Amino acid sequence: MAESSALVGLSPDPWTLRELVWMHDAKARSEWNHTASLMCLIANAHSGGKGRKFTVDDFHPLARRKTAPEIRISAKALKGIFGL
Repeated sequence: MAESSALVGLSPDPWTLRELVWMHDAKARSEWNHTASLMCLIANAHSGGKGRKFTVDDFHPLARRKTAPEIRISAKALKGIFGL
C-alpha cells in the first residue's frame, strides 16, 4: 500500500487500498500514453516512409490487444488429429 501511495505522491492515510490502486493504475497508464506516443513518433520519423506505419498501441504495454479469432473444430476432426 505504501508503494502505491508513494508512486502517486500521496499519503495513504485517507485512502482505501482500492482507491490507491486505481490512482496508481491511472498514473501508470498516463505515463505509458506519453512514452508510447513519443516512441511511435520516433519510429515513424525514422522509417523513411517505407514499410508499415506504427501506431501508439505497438509500443504501449498496457493497451488492450485484439484477441485472436475463435477457431472452431468439430469433435470428429479432433478424433482424426489425435487418432482416438
